[in-house]
Amino acid sequence: PGKAENASPVFCVLESVAIAVFTWAWIGFKFEMSPVTLLLSVLNAVALFGYNTSLIKASARGSYAFLNVSLLFGGILVPLLYTTAFLGDTLSWYQYLAIGLMLVSFVLMNYKEIKLKDTPWTYYIFCALLFICNGMYGTLLKVKTDYDVSQKNEMIILTYGIMGVIAFIQLEKKKKKD
Repeated sequence: PGKAENASPVFCVLESVAIAVFTWAWIGFKFEMSPVTLLLSVLNAVALFGYNTSLIKASARGSYAFLNVSLLFGGILVPLLYTTAFLGDTLSWYQYLAIGLMLVSFVLMNYKEIKLKDTPWTYYIFCALLFICNGMYGTLLKVKTDYDVSQKNEMIILTYGIMGVIAFIQLEKKKKKD
């Protein structure tokens, strides 16, 4: 209950507490952190906060089907661009074909429900942010795995914990404005 604009930060705070505490309990309440884990977690927390905020803001403004296509495309294309541009990975013709078929299938699965008439321009901004944030979240997890597979649970705890702090700060700033 309350103001609709608080839905996203409240969700982020609740999600962060639940996931961070559950993960910390899952690993027996131990915690190790390297500077790389902290840095990647901060970046990933910003991406996750952007993802949650964009998802909620876009879904309140327009077609969930188009939003879903943006989300799925970002989750595939951004990590793909990272691996090809920075890791030098190359794809075979059948991998390109498979990715193309996946992307086409996302559009076809959502096509009938995509309704963009009279959609505010802010909807498209949130869909673009969702594309980028979903892709960055997956990419940063890949960076962490490629760099060092240890401390992956710590990265989850930090990512969600920091995202919750960002959301809490946003809530407090909104309270002070009111």
